[in-house]
Amino acid sequence: MSRKRLFSPAFIQRFTSVHRWVGICTGMALFIAFFAGALAVYLGPIQKWANPDLRQAYGGMADIERVVDAAVQHADFPQALELSFNADGQGPKAVFYGGNPARGEPWITYTLALDASGQVVRLNAPSSVGAMINQIHYSLGLPKHAGYTLMGIVSAVYGLALVTGLLIHLPHLLRDLYSLRVGKNLKKMWLDAHNVIGVLSLPFHLMFAFTGLLICIMPILGDAMDRVSPSLAASQAFATQEQAGFVARRHNHGGAEEREYPYAAMLTASRLLDIATAQIEGFQPTGIHYSSYGTTNAQARVVGQVRRALVPESSVDIVAATGKVIAVDAPGRRSVPTVMEAGYVSLHFADFGGQLTKAIYFVLGLAGAFLFYSGNLLWIETRRRRHHVEQTMSGWVMAQLSIGLCLGCCLGIGFMLLGTQLLPLDLPGRGQWEENLYYIGFFGAVIWSLARPPIRAGIEILAGCAAVYGLLPILNVTRSSWHGDWDVALFDAILLLLAACFLALARGTMRRAATGQANSVWALSSRPLQHAQPRRAADTVAS
Repeated sequence: MSRKRLFSPAFIQRFTSVHRWVGICTGMALFIAFFAGALAVYLGPIQKWANPDLRQAYGGMADIERVVDAAVQHADFPQALELSFNADGQGPKAVFYGGNPARGEPWITYTLALDASGQVVRLNAPSSVGAMINQIHYSLGLPKHAGYTLMGIVSAVYGLALVTGLLIHLPHLLRDLYSLRVGKNLKKMWLDAHNVIGVLSLPFHLMFAFTGLLICIMPILGDAMDRVSPSLAASQAFATQEQAGFVARRHNHGGAEEREYPYAAMLTASRLLDIATAQIEGFQPTGIHYSSYGTTNAQARVVGQVRRALVPESSVDIVAATGKVIAVDAPGRRSVPTVMEAGYVSLHFADFGGQLTKAIYFVLGLAGAFLFYSGNLLWIETRRRRHHVEQTMSGWVMAQLSIGLCLGCCLGIGFMLLGTQLLPLDLPGRGQWEENLYYIGFFGAVIWSLARPPIRAGIEILAGCAAVYGLLPILNVTRSSWHGDWDVALFDAILLLLAACFLALARGTMRRAATGQANSVWALSSRPLQHAQPRRAADTVAS
């Protein structure tokens, strides 16, 4: 008696077609999101790597008041202040913003900390490359709202691709899991690698698709949560006030609004920390955010973490002049909407785990990028005319775009990181120049890939990526001291790993060009079909 099929061949064929076209429509956008997302797991190390002054950690808890006093006495102090330090209280730093855009003055970021001699000095921390990488992950480098909307749609379609892929492989799931045919048939090898990675990482991809969709529609969810849970009002009132302190007061430079409140002496930072730690068991403070500093309206948000929690970030809102506790945000004391919102953000960015969890997310991010890149290659190979040197224009253009857009993102981020090392620290608009370097690398790669045959563009851009990423750790070591910061060494190692991956891909592409089948877009002799001709069944490679 023959075994009954789980799904009919027509069902599998239909879902294979859906899976293929959904992947083609979203694959390049997802490659960019996953590659940038893999790097975004290490935003803290990236910022230290890009700003050598941030690596130093002089002073301790006893020196916090000196740093705060130096910031308050500064001529540009706008009554809003971010104080940060390590979990052990070492290396206190104060950040505030000066300048007055209303008078044509740019915003100025001031970062004050202790130097080796114990003096409070201003640190040079002009780079915000970490924020740009995070923005690329969120919005693909597009204008913010357009990018968020696009990524919301892509995340939803991405979920559809996962479901159809699961249905396709469900009848032979275990067989695909252990099947990796390495040999001369490159299409089968790429197909097996695509299937193995897709099956092994399926639970994580489902989580990424779901949480990514929620994050992209977070503003809508936030409005709904305001109506469902009035208990969030106190926390949101502080957030609004703090946002005003860091944004509106940049424009007003203190403004009349702040002068309406009379002067009041502030509690010391150590006293505020004592109050906050008494509110949350196991709380490890890492900073204090002040608004309306020096007035009766002053508030302080003590921020930190509670280990071994899905959402470790916690905070205590305190009246800075009296010590009265306004609100507590911590595990076990949050409303259901807050837990849901913070939970999926924490899941998406691995905020809940340590270094091992972050390393797993980093590997999953790179594996996801490979998944989408290999999917495009499989689509191109499926449409290959195996008996002709001339290849279909659709396959030719898809190969060019896959190389230009995917590798253009890699090259653009490399250019941006290169700018953090080579641009002068006092260059006006330095952050904008770093951002411009990303677009120069990205669009340069796209233009180059469209102007060159796919195989040559692939080799050249991959070699360029390998050279740029390999050069970055050398520049970092020769131009600055790592101050014993293992985060910096970790990111240097990541850059070297990426350089080795790009070099291996470049060599593999060269080998494909030299020894692979001649009738393919990946052959040196290949050229696009100039005039449409009817395709024969023999022209394509069997799936």
